[in-house]
Amino acid sequence: MKSVSVLWGVAGAGLQSLIAQAHHDAVAGVLSFMERKVAATRTGMSGRGGAVAQTGVTGLIAACFDHYDSRAGDPQLHTHATISNKVCAVLDRRWRSLDSRPIHGAVVALWVRKSRCVG
Repeated sequence: MKSVSVLWGVAGAGLQSLIAQAHHDAVAGVLSFMERKVAATRTGMSGRGGAVAQTGVTGLIAACFDHYDSRAGDPQLHTHATISNKVCAVLDRRWRSLDSRPIHGAVVALWVRKSRCVG
């Protein structure tokens, strides 16, 4: 949120550290929520006579990169998370492709969840 980023930008080192920790906790919370409730993979065969099942995952992998300003140079504490397209299926513990459809459907819910954690 812009107000949190501005406060972070003008705060002393101690308060900056607390705000950054709250931000990182929120990012971790969203990724955890995404793994538990949103991320899925597909198993089975598609096509003629095939059936595809969507199953839960464990082991979501993400690389997170912190940024500290906007393109305009304003203070803007934010994190980019690049999520691997490989996930471990709960069903058989095999590494499969991440099904992106549930993630696209939950983008707003994931954003709101993060905003509530920080704001």
